Amino acid sequence: MTCPICGREPVQTSELCSYHARAERNLLKGYEKWKVAYGGIVWTTYLDRIESLEGTGQWIREVAVYLRSKG
Repeated sequence: MTCPICGREPVQTSELCSYHARAERNLLKGYEKWKVAYGGIVWTTYLDRIESLEGTGQWIREVAVYLRSKG
């Protein structure tokens, strides 16, 4: 099995490679902070906003797209 985003070898604790797994962890941490700051932002709205931010890195953007596609 390989990372569904890039095809690299996944880490033991995730279906994602080390780069995308770290990006996913950072997205989840950020979501907790955004929920507080924005008063309960919805997960899909958060992903949309993160993806549209100019300073969002490639791996974060790829994970956001992937997570949204998973539903």
